[in-house]
Amino acid sequence: MPMESVILSFITSSVQLVCLIGAFFGGDGIIIFLSTLSGQGLISFWTIILFCSLGTISSDLMWFFIGRTRLAEKVISNKRFNWGYSKIERLLDRYGRNDFLLLLIVKFIYGIRIITIVYFSRERKNFYRFLNYNSIAVVVITIFVTSLGWMAGKGISSYVNIYENFSMAIKIFVIVLVVFLILKTFIKKWLLKEKKIRP
Repeated sequence: MPMESVILSFITSSVQLVCLIGAFFGGDGIIIFLSTLSGQGLISFWTIILFCSLGTISSDLMWFFIGRTRLAEKVISNKRFNWGYSKIERLLDRYGRNDFLLLLIVKFIYGIRIITIVYFSRERKNFYRFLNYNSIAVVVITIFVTSLGWMAGKGISSYVNIYENFSMAIKIFVIVLVVFLILKTFIKKWLLKEKKIRP
């Protein structure tokens, strides 16, 4: 049996576990890959939404509690995290100090999700507010990402049989992932651009 068939067989037979672990460790890239399989009819769309959301929420909760430890103090002293804190403050100054809006916006910005969670843990501190707002934000971004991957997978299925041409399907997935990351980069620049002060 070809390796690609083994991989696909494992994914489809253990889809809930793959979604949970994949979203916990792999983030948007894994979700896009799984949703392309959904577009090909190999995985249920709503299974991805449910279990990838649970995986992402679990990952976010881990970082929330890490934010309350001494380890977070060392992490924050890192230049990259200091840079991220300044970006979060800019978001708050520009779009208001709405906790839900903050948690939702950063899901669409590449590179500051974890920093924002640590920030929320240390500055906002209310766990239940974080859990409620972040869970809604996670479901929203998961539906968005999964829909993109599903449409890509649907397009692939019209001219590529994933079992017969797995390498081509992977190439198309990589293209979709790159486009998605570029989109998040543009969103980041748009949301974080400096306001021009009129003389």
